Amino acid sequence: SLDAGHPVTVPEVDTVADSLRGDLGPDNRFTFGLVRDCLDDVVVVPEQAIIDAMRLLEQGDGLRAEGAAAAAAAYLHQLPDGQAGTAAVIITGGEPGPAGSPATR
Repeated sequence: SLDAGHPVTVPEVDTVADSLRGDLGPDNRFTFGLVRDCLDDVVVVPEQAIIDAMRLLEQGDGLRAEGAAAAAAAYLHQLPDGQAGTAAVIITGGEPGPAGSPATR
């Protein structure tokens, strides 16, 4: 959508970061504009890195993070030491589904 300059329909795939799934729909009037105007970059974080970050946050910090929140932590964790500079990540939690949190499996 960012490359096209307008919301486009994309297939959604299963992920532990379910609130980051792609399709906003072609009539989206709010999210696309915010992302277009405020975002500096888009990166892809592997699913396993998100699960690993969820596990680290839960075991190391006692935070039960949802996958979308752990995605930012996963990205920062994979950077070489010092490359992230000073960074802040907002960690939000969610109820794991019936199968439980991937961090505890």
